Amino acid sequence: MIKKISLNNTEKKILSLALKNDDRVQTHYSKELFNCHYLPDIIQHIRRKFESFFDVADGTDILSTETHTVLKIDGSTARIGIYRINSAYKQKVAELLKVISKE
Repeated sequence: MIKKISLNNTEKKILSLALKNDDRVQTHYSKELFNCHYLPDIIQHIRRKFESFFDVADGTDILSTETHTVLKIDGSTARIGIYRINSAYKQKVAELLKVISKE
């Protein structure tokens, strides 16, 4: 039996940018790039779908959060999380997106 996965346009866009290691896959750009208010919710949905599709125990093994400390304009620091696809899964995710886009 062939496993199926359904991804909406927002999820596809997030994964496409993450495949390119785009630093904008973070909460700061949620509204302008992905038209959502809280990106971690969408990331969690994608992780759950990946857990089922790739038969892994934890979706964070595939779509992880890379944390950075940045300096804000006022001189204080803040931690940000950029979502990245694990290099071991990049080719699989790229193939998955190709198949889905053909459907």
